[in-house]
Amino acid sequence: MPASIQHKALLTAFWPGRPDRCAIVSKDVDFQRMRVYDTKSGHVVIDYNAENNEQFTCLRWGQIKQQGKSSNGLVRVIVLGTQSGSILFYSTVTKSIIKRLQGTKPVTDFVLTKDGTIGYAATNELFVTQWNLETESVQRVWLEDTQETTKLVLDHDDTLMATAGKDIHLWDIKTNKVLKKYTGHSDVVTKMLFTKDDKHLVSIAEGDVHVHVWNTSLQNQDVTDLAGLVMSEPAIDVDVSGTGTILAVSVDGRLGLWENPVSEDAPVIVTRSAKRTPSAIIRVVTKDSEKNAVPLLAAVFGNKDEVAFGRGSGLTPQFENVSYRDSDGNIVPETVLTRSSIITIDSISLPSTPSNQSLLILALKANDTDHINRCLVPEPEMIRANVMQLPTAQVVPLVHHLMNRLKTSCSKNLVVIMWFKTVLLVHSAYLMTKPALVTSLAGIHKNLGSAERFPKTLALQGRLGLIQSQIDARTRQIWNTENDDDDVLEQSESESESEEEEEEEEEEDDMLDLVGDADAMEEVCAY
Repeated sequence: MPASIQHKALLTAFWPGRPDRCAIVSKDVDFQRMRVYDTKSGHVVIDYNAENNEQFTCLRWGQIKQQGKSSNGLVRVIVLGTQSGSILFYSTVTKSIIKRLQGTKPVTDFVLTKDGTIGYAATNELFVTQWNLETESVQRVWLEDTQETTKLVLDHDDTLMATAGKDIHLWDIKTNKVLKKYTGHSDVVTKMLFTKDDKHLVSIAEGDVHVHVWNTSLQNQDVTDLAGLVMSEPAIDVDVSGTGTILAVSVDGRLGLWENPVSEDAPVIVTRSAKRTPSAIIRVVTKDSEKNAVPLLAAVFGNKDEVAFGRGSGLTPQFENVSYRDSDGNIVPETVLTRSSIITIDSISLPSTPSNQSLLILALKANDTDHINRCLVPEPEMIRANVMQLPTAQVVPLVHHLMNRLKTSCSKNLVVIMWFKTVLLVHSAYLMTKPALVTSLAGIHKNLGSAERFPKTLALQGRLGLIQSQIDARTRQIWNTENDDDDVLEQSESESESEEEEEEEEEEDDMLDLVGDADAMEEVCAY
Protein backbone atom coordinates (compact mmCIF):
# COMPACT_ATOMS: atom_id res chain seq x y z
CA MET A 1 0.00 0.00 0.00
CA PRO A 2 1.47 3.40 -0.88
CA ALA A 3 2.66 5.42 2.06
CA SER A 4 0.99 8.60 0.91
CA ILE A 5 -2.61 9.21 0.03
CA GLN A 6 -1.73 12.05 -2.34
CA HIS A 7 -2.04 11.74 -6.10
CA LYS A 8 0.78 12.45 -8.47
CA ALA A 9 -0.08 14.26 -11.66
CA LEU A 10 0.56 12.11 -14.72
CA LEU A 11 1.11 15.13 -16.97
CA THR A 12 1.33 18.84 -16.14
CA ALA A 13 1.73 21.91 -18.36
CA PHE A 14 1.35 25.62 -17.66
CA TRP A 15 0.02 27.83 -20.42
CA PRO A 16 3.24 29.04 -22.13
CA GLY A 17 3.95 32.66 -21.31
CA ARG A 18 0.87 32.95 -19.09
CA PRO A 19 0.98 31.13 -15.75
CA ASP A 20 -2.70 31.81 -14.98
CA ARG A 21 -3.73 28.48 -16.55
CA CYS A 22 -2.38 25.03 -15.79
CA ALA A 23 -3.49 21.74 -17.36
CA ILE A 24 -3.11 18.54 -15.35
CA VAL A 25 -3.81 14.95 -16.36
CA SER A 26 -4.47 12.58 -13.47
CA LYS A 27 -6.01 9.16 -12.98
CA ASP A 28 -9.60 9.21 -11.77
CA VAL A 29 -11.28 5.88 -11.01
CA ASP A 30 -11.06 3.75 -14.19
CA PHE A 31 -10.20 6.56 -16.59
CA GLN A 32 -7.86 9.50 -16.98
CA ARG A 33 -9.03 13.07 -16.60
CA MET A 34 -7.63 16.33 -17.91
CA ARG A 35 -8.43 19.43 -15.86
CA VAL A 36 -7.44 23.02 -16.50
CA TYR A 37 -7.13 25.25 -13.45
CA ASP A 38 -7.33 28.98 -13.05
CA THR A 39 -4.18 29.34 -10.96
CA LYS A 40 -5.33 32.61 -9.40
CA SER A 41 -8.58 31.26 -7.98
CA GLY A 42 -7.68 27.56 -7.96
CA HIS A 43 -10.98 26.76 -9.69
CA VAL A 44 -11.37 24.14 -12.41
CA VAL A 45 -12.30 25.84 -15.69
CA ILE A 46 -12.12 22.74 -17.90
CA ASP A 47 -12.83 19.14 -16.95
CA TYR A 48 -12.45 16.50 -19.65
CA ASN A 49 -12.75 12.76 -19.13
CA ALA A 50 -10.91 10.41 -21.44
CA GLU A 51 -13.18 8.54 -23.83
CA ASN A 52 -13.05 4.78 -24.38
CA ASN A 53 -10.45 4.37 -21.63
CA GLU A 54 -7.87 6.37 -23.60
CA GLN A 55 -4.51 6.74 -21.88
CA PHE A 56 -2.90 10.14 -22.33
CA THR A 57 0.83 10.09 -23.02
CA CYS A 58 1.64 13.74 -23.73
CA LEU A 59 0.15 17.16 -23.01
CA ARG A 60 0.84 20.39 -24.91
CA TRP A 61 -0.67 23.86 -25.28
CA GLY A 62 -0.85 25.41 -28.73
CA GLN A 63 -3.10 26.85 -31.40
CA ILE A 64 -4.39 25.53 -34.70
CA LYS A 65 -5.79 27.29 -37.71
CA GLN A 66 -9.53 27.08 -38.25
CA GLN A 67 -11.15 29.49 -40.64
CA GLY A 68 -14.07 31.49 -39.30
CA LYS A 69 -13.40 30.60 -35.67
CA SER A 70 -11.55 33.80 -34.71
CA SER A 71 -10.23 37.02 -36.22
CA ASN A 72 -6.92 35.42 -37.20
CA GLY A 73 -8.29 31.94 -37.73
CA LEU A 74 -6.34 30.54 -34.74
CA VAL A 75 -8.00 28.57 -31.98
CA ARG A 76 -6.23 27.82 -28.71
CA VAL A 77 -6.07 24.10 -28.04
CA ILE A 78 -4.67 21.55 -25.65
CA VAL A 79 -3.05 18.68 -27.53
CA LEU A 80 -3.34 15.24 -25.96
CA GLY A 81 -1.34 12.33 -27.35
CA THR A 82 -2.63 8.86 -26.53
CA GLN A 83 -1.34 5.33 -26.07
CA SER A 84 -3.42 4.17 -29.02
CA GLY A 85 -1.74 6.62 -31.40
CA SER A 86 -4.53 9.22 -31.57
CA ILE A 87 -3.75 12.92 -31.26
CA LEU A 88 -6.63 14.94 -29.78
CA PHE A 89 -7.08 18.70 -30.11
CA TYR A 90 -9.22 20.04 -27.27
CA SER A 91 -10.55 23.57 -27.80
CA THR A 92 -10.41 25.79 -24.70
CA VAL A 93 -13.26 27.84 -26.21
CA THR A 94 -15.80 25.18 -27.13
CA LYS A 95 -14.50 22.83 -24.43
CA SER A 96 -14.63 19.88 -26.76
CA ILE A 97 -12.47 17.83 -29.10
CA ILE A 98 -12.42 19.69 -32.42
CA LYS A 99 -9.89 17.57 -34.29
CA ARG A 100 -8.47 14.08 -34.07
CA LEU A 101 -5.51 12.61 -35.92
CA GLN A 102 -5.20 8.84 -35.97
CA GLY A 103 -1.78 7.19 -35.80
CA THR A 104 -0.75 3.65 -35.02
CA LYS A 105 1.92 4.00 -32.33
CA PRO A 106 1.84 5.55 -28.84
CA VAL A 107 2.49 9.30 -29.05
CA THR A 108 5.33 10.46 -26.80
CA ASP A 109 5.24 14.16 -27.76
CA PHE A 110 3.64 16.62 -30.15
CA VAL A 111 4.54 20.21 -31.11
CA LEU A 112 2.77 22.81 -33.24
CA THR A 113 4.10 25.58 -35.44
CA LYS A 114 3.03 29.09 -34.47
CA ASP A 115 0.75 29.48 -37.48
CA GLY A 116 -1.17 26.37 -36.42
CA THR A 117 -0.93 24.55 -39.75
CA ILE A 118 1.81 21.98 -39.10
CA GLY A 119 2.31 19.54 -36.24
CA TYR A 120 5.16 17.14 -35.45
CA ALA A 121 4.51 13.91 -33.60
CA ALA A 122 7.06 11.69 -31.85
CA THR A 123 6.25 8.06 -31.21
CA ASN A 124 7.98 5.32 -29.27
CA GLU A 125 9.85 4.27 -32.38
CA LEU A 126 12.53 5.74 -34.66
CA PHE A 127 10.30 8.19 -36.53
CA VAL A 128 9.00 11.74 -36.33
CA THR A 129 5.81 12.36 -38.30
CA GLN A 130 4.98 15.73 -39.86
CA TRP A 131 1.22 16.39 -40.08
CA ASN A 132 -0.64 18.88 -42.22
CA LEU A 133 -3.40 19.91 -39.83
CA GLU A 134 -5.60 21.54 -42.45
CA THR A 135 -5.82 18.38 -44.57
CA GLU A 136 -5.24 16.05 -41.58
CA SER A 137 -2.70 14.12 -43.61
CA VAL A 138 0.92 13.03 -43.14
CA GLN A 139 3.35 15.18 -45.13
CA ARG A 140 6.57 13.33 -44.37
CA VAL A 141 8.20 10.97 -41.91
CA TRP A 142 11.67 11.50 -40.48
CA LEU A 143 13.98 8.69 -39.45
CA GLU A 144 15.44 9.59 -36.05
CA ASP A 145 18.80 7.81 -36.19
CA THR A 146 18.90 4.75 -33.92
CA GLN A 147 16.95 5.89 -30.86
CA GLU A 148 13.31 6.17 -29.90
CA THR A 149 12.08 9.76 -29.71
CA THR A 150 10.61 10.91 -26.40
CA LYS A 151 10.59 14.71 -26.73
CA LEU A 152 10.35 17.42 -29.37
CA VAL A 153 10.74 21.20 -29.32
CA LEU A 154 10.70 23.92 -31.99
CA ASP A 155 12.66 27.14 -31.88
CA HIS A 156 10.79 30.45 -31.97
CA ASP A 157 11.13 30.80 -35.75
CA ASP A 158 10.01 27.23 -36.53
CA THR A 159 13.25 26.67 -38.45
CA LEU A 160 15.05 24.36 -36.00
CA MET A 161 13.72 21.35 -34.13
CA ALA A 162 15.37 19.38 -31.35
CA THR A 163 14.44 15.72 -31.01
CA ALA A 164 15.53 13.60 -28.07
CA GLY A 165 15.68 10.12 -26.74
CA LYS A 166 18.74 9.81 -24.56
CA ASP A 167 20.77 11.89 -27.01
CA ILE A 168 19.57 15.16 -28.56
CA HIS A 169 19.60 15.94 -32.28
CA LEU A 170 19.28 19.46 -33.65
CA TRP A 171 17.54 19.45 -37.06
CA ASP A 172 17.18 21.93 -39.87
CA ILE A 173 13.49 21.55 -40.67
CA LYS A 174 13.75 22.80 -44.24
CA THR A 175 16.56 20.45 -45.30
CA ASN A 176 15.65 17.64 -42.92
CA LYS A 177 19.30 17.31 -41.85
CA VAL A 178 20.91 16.89 -38.43
CA LEU A 179 23.04 19.93 -37.59
CA LYS A 180 24.29 18.93 -34.14
CA LYS A 181 24.19 16.01 -31.75
CA TYR A 182 24.38 16.47 -27.97
CA THR A 183 25.23 13.67 -25.55
CA GLY A 184 25.53 13.64 -21.81
CA HIS A 185 22.19 12.72 -20.28
CA SER A 186 22.16 9.50 -18.30
CA ASP A 187 18.61 8.57 -19.36
CA VAL A 188 15.80 9.61 -21.72
CA VAL A 189 15.07 13.34 -21.96
CA THR A 190 11.84 14.47 -20.28
CA LYS A 191 11.75 18.15 -21.28
CA MET A 192 13.56 20.57 -23.59
CA LEU A 193 13.12 24.23 -24.48
CA PHE A 194 14.96 26.94 -26.35
CA THR A 195 15.98 30.20 -24.72
CA LYS A 196 14.21 33.32 -25.93
CA ASP A 197 17.00 34.19 -28.36
CA ASP A 198 17.25 30.55 -29.56
CA LYS A 199 21.00 30.56 -28.90
CA HIS A 200 20.78 27.83 -26.29
CA LEU A 201 18.78 24.68 -25.63
CA VAL A 202 17.96 23.60 -22.05
CA SER A 203 17.14 19.98 -21.24
CA ILE A 204 16.50 17.61 -18.33
CA ALA A 205 16.24 13.81 -18.25
CA GLU A 206 14.74 10.98 -16.24
CA GLY A 207 16.66 10.43 -13.00
CA ASP A 208 19.29 13.04 -13.93
CA VAL A 209 20.29 15.71 -11.39
CA HIS A 210 21.89 17.83 -14.13
CA VAL A 211 20.18 20.61 -16.06
CA HIS A 212 22.03 20.83 -19.37
CA VAL A 213 22.50 23.96 -21.43
CA TRP A 214 23.62 23.46 -25.05
CA ASN A 215 24.95 25.91 -27.62
CA THR A 216 22.70 25.91 -30.71
CA SER A 217 24.78 28.36 -32.74
CA LEU A 218 25.65 26.98 -36.15
CA GLN A 219 28.80 29.11 -36.27
CA ASN A 220 30.69 26.52 -34.22
CA GLN A 221 30.50 22.83 -33.51
CA ASP A 222 30.41 23.10 -29.72
CA VAL A 223 28.26 20.27 -28.38
CA THR A 224 29.28 20.30 -24.71
CA ASP A 225 27.26 21.31 -21.67
CA LEU A 226 27.86 25.03 -21.20
CA ALA A 227 26.67 25.48 -17.63
CA GLY A 228 26.95 22.32 -15.49
CA LEU A 229 23.82 23.13 -13.48
CA VAL A 230 23.01 20.56 -10.83
CA MET A 231 20.21 19.89 -8.35
CA SER A 232 20.30 17.84 -5.15
CA GLU A 233 17.82 15.37 -6.67
CA PRO A 234 16.69 14.57 -10.24
CA ALA A 235 14.84 17.38 -12.03
CA ILE A 236 11.23 16.89 -13.14
CA ASP A 237 10.52 20.30 -14.70
CA VAL A 238 12.46 23.22 -16.14
CA ASP A 239 11.77 26.71 -17.51
CA VAL A 240 13.72 29.69 -18.85
CA SER A 241 12.85 33.36 -18.33
CA GLY A 242 13.10 36.03 -20.99
CA THR A 243 16.33 37.24 -19.40
CA GLY A 244 17.93 33.80 -19.41
CA THR A 245 17.39 32.81 -15.78
CA ILE A 246 16.73 29.08 -15.47
CA LEU A 247 14.53 27.31 -12.93
CA ALA A 248 14.25 23.60 -12.23
CA VAL A 249 11.98 21.55 -9.97
CA SER A 250 13.39 18.44 -8.31
CA VAL A 251 11.67 15.30 -7.07
CA ASP A 252 12.36 16.29 -3.46
CA GLY A 253 10.19 19.42 -3.76
CA ARG A 254 12.93 22.00 -4.29
CA LEU A 255 12.76 24.77 -6.85
CA GLY A 256 16.23 25.94 -7.91
CA LEU A 257 17.10 29.12 -9.80
CA TRP A 258 20.25 30.04 -11.72
CA GLU A 259 20.57 33.70 -12.65
CA ASN A 260 22.22 34.23 -16.06
CA PRO A 261 23.91 30.82 -16.09
CA VAL A 262 25.29 31.36 -19.58
CA SER A 263 26.98 34.58 -20.68
CA GLU A 264 29.50 35.61 -23.28
CA ASP A 265 32.42 35.39 -20.83
CA ALA A 266 31.22 32.27 -19.01
CA PRO A 267 33.68 29.38 -19.19
CA VAL A 268 32.62 26.25 -21.05
CA ILE A 269 31.95 23.38 -18.66
CA VAL A 270 33.72 20.31 -20.00
CA THR A 271 33.60 18.00 -16.98
CA ARG A 272 30.94 16.87 -14.53
CA SER A 273 33.19 17.96 -11.66
CA ALA A 274 32.53 21.62 -12.45
CA LYS A 275 29.06 21.81 -10.92
CA ARG A 276 27.00 24.92 -10.33
CA THR A 277 24.40 24.71 -7.60
CA PRO A 278 21.35 27.02 -7.72
CA SER A 279 21.71 30.71 -6.93
CA ALA A 280 18.43 30.49 -5.04
CA ILE A 281 16.25 27.76 -3.60
CA ILE A 282 12.51 27.83 -2.90
CA ARG A 283 11.08 25.09 -0.69
CA VAL A 284 7.58 24.36 0.56
CA VAL A 285 7.37 22.45 3.85
CA THR A 286 4.59 21.31 6.14
CA LYS A 287 3.63 22.98 9.39
CA ASP A 288 4.65 19.83 11.23
CA SER A 289 8.31 19.88 10.25
CA GLU A 290 10.63 21.60 7.81
CA LYS A 291 11.92 18.15 6.92
CA ASN A 292 8.55 17.25 5.40
CA ALA A 293 8.61 18.73 1.92
CA VAL A 294 5.42 19.41 0.00
CA PRO A 295 5.86 18.00 -3.53
CA LEU A 296 5.85 20.44 -6.45
CA LEU A 297 4.07 19.43 -9.64
CA ALA A 298 5.54 21.96 -12.05
CA ALA A 299 6.79 25.54 -12.18
CA VAL A 300 7.09 28.38 -14.65
CA PHE A 301 8.28 31.98 -14.63
CA GLY A 302 5.43 34.38 -13.97
CA ASN A 303 5.41 38.14 -13.80
CA LYS A 304 8.62 40.08 -13.23
CA ASP A 305 10.86 38.34 -10.68
CA GLU A 306 8.18 35.78 -9.80
CA VAL A 307 7.77 32.05 -10.27
CA ALA A 308 4.43 30.27 -10.37
CA PHE A 309 4.15 26.66 -9.26
CA GLY A 310 1.62 23.98 -8.52
CA ARG A 311 2.01 21.89 -5.38
CA GLY A 312 0.42 19.00 -3.54
CA SER A 313 -1.92 16.50 -5.15
CA GLY A 314 -2.58 16.05 -8.84
CA LEU A 315 -6.32 15.83 -8.06
CA THR A 316 -6.48 18.81 -5.71
CA PRO A 317 -3.49 20.99 -6.62
CA GLN A 318 -2.81 24.41 -5.17
CA PHE A 319 -1.01 27.22 -6.93
CA GLU A 320 1.19 30.06 -5.78
CA ASN A 321 3.25 32.95 -7.13
CA VAL A 322 6.45 33.71 -5.22
CA SER A 323 8.99 36.46 -5.75
CA TYR A 324 12.63 35.36 -5.73
CA ARG A 325 14.04 38.86 -5.21
CA ASP A 326 13.96 41.18 -2.20
CA SER A 327 12.84 44.80 -2.16
CA ASP A 328 16.30 45.90 -3.32
CA GLY A 329 16.18 43.64 -6.36
CA ASN A 330 18.69 41.12 -5.04
CA ILE A 331 18.03 37.42 -5.49
CA VAL A 332 17.01 35.70 -2.22
CA PRO A 333 19.30 32.69 -1.56
CA GLU A 334 16.61 30.62 0.15
CA THR A 335 12.87 30.93 0.60
CA VAL A 336 11.00 28.49 2.82
CA LEU A 337 7.20 28.49 2.68
CA THR A 338 5.17 26.74 5.38
CA ARG A 339 1.90 25.23 4.25
CA SER A 340 -0.65 22.71 5.48
CA SER A 341 0.56 19.14 5.48
CA ILE A 342 -0.72 16.59 2.98
CA ILE A 343 -2.96 13.86 4.39
CA THR A 344 -1.06 10.61 4.52
CA ILE A 345 -1.96 7.13 5.66
CA ASP A 346 1.13 7.17 7.85
CA SER A 347 -0.37 10.02 9.87
CA ILE A 348 -2.78 7.62 11.63
CA SER A 349 -2.58 4.06 12.86
CA LEU A 350 -4.65 1.74 10.69
CA PRO A 351 -5.19 -2.01 10.57
CA SER A 352 -3.95 -3.74 7.44
CA THR A 353 -7.39 -4.42 5.95
CA PRO A 354 -8.04 -2.16 2.93
CA SER A 355 -11.73 -1.86 3.86
CA ASN A 356 -11.01 -0.24 7.22
CA GLN A 357 -13.56 2.45 8.05
CA SER A 358 -10.92 5.01 9.01
CA LEU A 359 -9.16 4.55 5.70
CA LEU A 360 -12.39 5.04 3.77
CA ILE A 361 -13.17 8.26 5.62
CA LEU A 362 -9.62 9.51 5.16
CA ALA A 363 -9.64 8.67 1.46
CA LEU A 364 -13.00 10.45 0.97
CA LYS A 365 -11.72 13.56 2.73
CA ALA A 366 -8.63 13.59 0.53
CA ASN A 367 -10.63 12.72 -2.61
CA ASP A 368 -8.14 9.94 -3.28
CA THR A 369 -9.80 7.67 -5.82
CA ASP A 370 -7.24 4.87 -5.64
CA HIS A 371 -7.68 4.37 -1.91
CA ILE A 372 -11.46 4.77 -2.10
CA ASN A 373 -11.50 1.99 -4.68
CA ARG A 374 -9.37 -0.17 -2.40
CA CYS A 375 -12.07 0.17 0.24
CA LEU A 376 -14.86 -0.98 -2.10
CA VAL A 377 -14.73 -4.62 -1.08
CA PRO A 378 -17.34 -7.10 -2.43
CA GLU A 379 -18.39 -8.67 0.89
CA PRO A 380 -22.03 -7.61 1.67
CA GLU A 381 -21.55 -7.66 5.45
CA MET A 382 -18.48 -5.45 5.26
CA ILE A 383 -20.23 -3.13 2.84
CA ARG A 384 -23.16 -2.62 5.18
CA ALA A 385 -20.87 -2.19 8.22
CA ASN A 386 -18.78 0.44 6.44
CA VAL A 387 -21.81 2.32 5.09
CA MET A 388 -23.65 2.32 8.43
CA GLN A 389 -20.61 3.75 10.23
CA LEU A 390 -19.98 6.39 7.56
CA PRO A 391 -20.35 9.99 8.86
CA THR A 392 -23.06 11.95 7.06
CA ALA A 393 -20.45 14.46 5.88
CA GLN A 394 -18.85 11.73 3.76
CA VAL A 395 -22.04 10.21 2.35
CA VAL A 396 -22.37 12.62 -0.57
CA PRO A 397 -18.66 12.36 -1.54
CA LEU A 398 -19.04 8.58 -1.59
CA VAL A 399 -22.19 8.80 -3.74
CA HIS A 400 -20.39 11.09 -6.19
CA HIS A 401 -17.48 8.66 -6.36
CA LEU A 402 -19.83 5.74 -7.03
CA MET A 403 -21.63 7.73 -9.72
CA ASN A 404 -18.31 8.39 -11.46
CA ARG A 405 -17.57 4.69 -11.38
CA LEU A 406 -20.95 3.92 -12.90
CA LYS A 407 -20.05 6.03 -15.94
CA THR A 408 -17.82 3.19 -17.05
CA SER A 409 -18.93 -0.22 -18.31
CA CYS A 410 -21.61 -1.71 -16.08
CA SER A 411 -20.11 -5.16 -16.39
CA LYS A 412 -17.06 -3.97 -14.45
CA ASN A 413 -19.03 -2.31 -11.65
CA LEU A 414 -20.99 -5.02 -9.89
CA VAL A 415 -19.24 -4.19 -6.63
CA VAL A 416 -19.93 -0.49 -7.14
CA ILE A 417 -23.63 -1.18 -7.61
CA MET A 418 -23.66 -3.23 -4.40
CA TRP A 419 -22.19 -0.26 -2.55
CA PHE A 420 -24.51 2.17 -4.32
CA LYS A 421 -27.57 0.11 -3.33
CA THR A 422 -26.47 -0.07 0.29
CA VAL A 423 -25.80 3.67 0.53
CA LEU A 424 -29.26 4.45 -0.90
CA LEU A 425 -30.88 2.10 1.56
CA VAL A 426 -28.99 3.09 4.72
CA HIS A 427 -28.78 6.84 4.11
CA SER A 428 -32.02 7.40 2.21
CA ALA A 429 -33.39 9.94 4.71
CA TYR A 430 -30.25 12.05 4.53
CA LEU A 431 -29.97 11.84 0.75
CA MET A 432 -33.55 13.05 0.35
CA THR A 433 -32.46 16.38 1.89
CA LYS A 434 -30.04 16.91 -1.03
CA PRO A 435 -32.12 18.02 -4.05
CA ALA A 436 -28.99 18.78 -6.09
CA LEU A 437 -27.94 15.16 -5.75
CA VAL A 438 -31.08 14.00 -7.55
CA THR A 439 -30.06 16.05 -10.56
CA SER A 440 -26.69 14.34 -10.52
CA LEU A 441 -28.33 10.95 -10.21
CA ALA A 442 -30.35 11.74 -13.32
CA GLY A 443 -27.14 11.64 -15.30
CA ILE A 444 -26.56 8.06 -14.22
CA HIS A 445 -29.76 6.60 -15.55
CA LYS A 446 -29.41 8.66 -18.72
CA ASN A 447 -25.97 7.15 -19.25
CA LEU A 448 -26.92 3.61 -18.29
CA GLY A 449 -30.29 3.74 -19.96
CA SER A 450 -28.77 4.72 -23.29
CA ALA A 451 -27.32 1.21 -23.64
CA GLU A 452 -29.85 -1.14 -25.20
CA ARG A 453 -28.30 -4.11 -23.47
CA PHE A 454 -29.35 -2.71 -20.07
CA PRO A 455 -33.12 -2.18 -20.49
CA LYS A 456 -33.92 -2.75 -16.84
CA THR A 457 -32.02 0.36 -15.84
CA LEU A 458 -34.47 2.53 -17.76
CA ALA A 459 -36.89 2.22 -14.84
CA LEU A 460 -34.48 4.24 -12.75
CA GLN A 461 -35.39 7.38 -14.68
CA GLY A 462 -39.01 7.20 -13.65
CA ARG A 463 -38.13 6.66 -10.01
CA LEU A 464 -35.75 9.59 -9.94
CA GLY A 465 -38.40 11.68 -11.66
CA LEU A 466 -40.82 10.88 -8.85
CA ILE A 467 -38.24 11.88 -6.27
CA GLN A 468 -37.56 15.15 -8.07
CA SER A 469 -41.28 15.85 -8.28
CA GLN A 470 -41.60 15.20 -4.56
CA ILE A 471 -38.80 17.64 -3.81
CA ASP A 472 -40.31 20.25 -6.14
CA ALA A 473 -43.68 19.82 -4.49
CA ARG A 474 -42.16 20.28 -1.04
CA THR A 475 -40.32 23.40 -2.22
CA ARG A 476 -43.55 24.89 -3.61
CA GLN A 477 -45.36 24.07 -0.39
CA ILE A 478 -42.74 25.85 1.71
CA TRP A 479 -42.86 28.83 -0.64
CA ASN A 480 -46.65 29.04 -0.45
CA THR A 481 -46.51 28.66 3.31
CA GLU A 482 -44.10 31.55 3.73
CA ASN A 483 -46.36 33.77 1.60
CA ASP A 484 -49.68 32.81 3.12
CA ASP A 485 -49.49 32.79 6.92
CA ASP A 486 -53.29 32.70 7.22
CA ASP A 487 -53.45 29.30 5.56
CA VAL A 488 -50.81 27.99 7.93
CA LEU A 489 -52.73 29.18 10.96
CA GLU A 490 -55.83 27.37 9.76
CA GLN A 491 -54.05 24.00 9.71
CA SER A 492 -54.30 21.95 12.85
CA GLU A 493 -51.21 20.50 14.43
CA SER A 494 -52.47 16.97 13.90
CA GLU A 495 -53.06 17.55 10.19
CA SER A 496 -49.51 18.90 9.73
CA GLU A 497 -48.02 15.95 11.49
CA SER A 498 -50.12 13.58 9.39
CA GLU A 499 -49.02 15.22 6.12
CA GLU A 500 -45.37 15.15 7.19
CA GLU A 501 -45.63 11.47 8.00
CA GLU A 502 -47.24 10.79 4.61
CA GLU A 503 -44.49 12.71 2.82
CA GLU A 504 -41.79 10.81 4.69
CA GLU A 505 -43.47 7.51 3.84
CA GLU A 506 -43.71 8.50 0.16
CA GLU A 507 -40.05 9.53 0.12
CA GLU A 508 -39.02 6.29 1.76
CA ASP A 509 -41.09 4.35 -0.77
CA ASP A 510 -39.45 6.21 -3.65
CA MET A 511 -36.01 5.57 -2.24
CA LEU A 512 -36.80 1.92 -1.70
CA ASP A 513 -38.02 1.74 -5.29
CA LEU A 514 -34.71 3.25 -6.35
CA VAL A 515 -32.92 0.60 -4.35
CA GLY A 516 -35.09 -1.98 -6.08
CA ASP A 517 -33.94 -0.65 -9.43
CA ALA A 518 -30.37 -0.89 -8.18
CA ASP A 519 -31.12 -4.54 -7.49
CA ALA A 520 -32.26 -4.91 -11.08
CA MET A 521 -29.08 -3.24 -12.27
CA GLU A 522 -27.08 -5.66 -10.15
CA GLU A 523 -28.91 -8.62 -11.69
CA VAL A 524 -28.23 -7.31 -15.19
CA CYS A 525 -24.54 -6.80 -14.48
CA ALA A 526 -24.25 -10.19 -12.86
CA TYR A 527 -25.89 -11.73 -15.87
